[in-house]
Amino acid sequence: QLNLITKKQKKSRNSSGQSSSSSSSESRSTSSSEEVYQPRPKMNEAPNSPFLPLSIGYKGRSFSQKSDPQQAVLRLAKEIGQDLEQQNEIPKQNTLDKFTLMTSAIRTMSFEQIENAAHEIHSGSSNSASPRTAAWKAYRDAVAQAGTGPALMVMKNWIKNHQVKGEEAAQLISVIPQSARYPSAEYIQYFFELVKS
Repeated sequence: QLNLITKKQKKSRNSSGQSSSSSSSESRSTSSSEEVYQPRPKMNEAPNSPFLPLSIGYKGRSFSQKSDPQQAVLRLAKEIGQDLEQQNEIPKQNTLDKFTLMTSAIRTMSFEQIENAAHEIHSGSSNSASPRTAAWKAYRDAVAQAGTGPALMVMKNWIKNHQVKGEEAAQLISVIPQSARYPSAEYIQYFFELVKS
């Protein structure tokens, strides 16, 4: 008896809701055909990662292409350089968290922004024991970990201009395949040309 009641209810629902179900199935089919893809990133521009600015921030401000991540990166590099001068302070000062933040901020930066920040950090870092040198090394490693097209282009410039050379350059190159975030055909070709040269 229960089976008969449920069958009757299903039939009555089907007959009354045929038009509504057909219209909902039509809307589903149109929405599935209108898929939106993330645009392929250009080599010299920061990739458009919609959720990245919502997931990282520094002192209450989120990073995005519209904000100024370059200034935040410069401050973070300076703080990391000072932290590295006092090895015992590294856990207390959350230095590793600062490095992770800096890497995430670099992912939102264009080629020009990364290059400008590098120039500002690298100038005056000739003394190997100075906090500026430690800041430069932290920044260099964060750029290698960023894994974006602009970061790869900047590293190629560093190697070409002998700003980074020898074993230091070899270590940077070895990190690139593991850290690549958006390995497009253009990115892979660019990396291949770098390795060949």
